Amino acid sequence: MSTEMEFIMKSLLNITQKINDLDISLNNRFDILETRLNKIENKMMFNTDNKECIEDLKELVKENIEMDRNTVLKALSYKDYRSILMIFKLYYKNENNATKYPIRVFKVRKFEYYANKKWNADLYGTHSIEVLIGNIQDLFIRHNDMEEIGYEKFISYQDFIQKLDDDKVRKNIFKAIAEEIRD
Repeated sequence: MSTEMEFIMKSLLNITQKINDLDISLNNRFDILETRLNKIENKMMFNTDNKECIEDLKELVKENIEMDRNTVLKALSYKDYRSILMIFKLYYKNENNATKYPIRVFKVRKFEYYANKKWNADLYGTHSIEVLIGNIQDLFIRHNDMEEIGYEKFISYQDFIQKLDDDKVRKNIFKAIAEEIRD
């Protein structure tokens, strides 16, 4: 009977040791998860509450962009994504800020844009690209004057401006913009 009792005692000690090991392992995992959660919460508070970081950004809203005519015509002469990217960099980029642009890229399909003094979610970047391309398209139209640049340039620029309405073209342009924002 004593060997059975010893066996039971050893088994209980073994089980107790395993439970203690699991408890330590679980506590370590909870500590890691708590640390990760705190980091995420701190990032969220920084993104939404830290006005110093985002006060001097140019808001991404529907507006008439004012820019030097020669600069606009130079950008328009590329007639591809570089035209939009050039205006985007010149008008929206903020050199004094770590955030740089009024658009942020988190994942392939998750974006935010800065408007009304706050960051707004923009799944797939549809709102951002709509406003951005619309503003730049209006700028190009205002500066594409046939009398000053000639008939052939006017027609080729007008073709490019019209292509900006195509969804495929917009997606390719937004890829280039997202790439610029990530860098």
